Amino acid sequence: RVIDVDSAPIVFGDKVYAVSSRGNLVAIDLKSGRTLWKRQYSSYRQISIYRNTIFLTNVSGHVYAIDRVNGIERWSNLALANRGVTGPAIIDDYVVVGDFEGYLHWLNQETGEIVARHQVDSSGIHTTPTVVDNILYSQSSDGDLQAIATPNSIKTGQ
Repeated sequence: RVIDVDSAPIVFGDKVYAVSSRGNLVAIDLKSGRTLWKRQYSSYRQISIYRNTIFLTNVSGHVYAIDRVNGIERWSNLALANRGVTGPAIIDDYVVVGDFEGYLHWLNQETGEIVARHQVDSSGIHTTPTVVDNILYSQSSDGDLQAIATPNSIKTGQ
């Protein structure tokens, strides 16, 4: 049973993935409705899936990568705790989240390490960034919209 689901569940292949604000990330078989696995994560933000990894931010601002097949945690990043982070967006080899101070943070998908930051403005970012054609779009609380390509310096490891 999953209650208090505030973000849209994601259908990926033959499974549905959902997270609740009161404590569970679940994988459900689409055909039978049977719960395949359940893990304790609390979130009201959108989750993202890329290949076999679920990316999510919890209510404390921690960012996680979880194996979508078995629910085992691959990595966690606690550096953005209490920053009101958004749900994660996937671009290139990175996971990007915004925060209440208006920063976007690029995390390496494989390690969870923060590799770049960019400030949109100081009013804060409260909605998950959107990625279209490998361009990240982010809107601040004041309404400023920015279209951002992944910085070349992190693509080349400089």
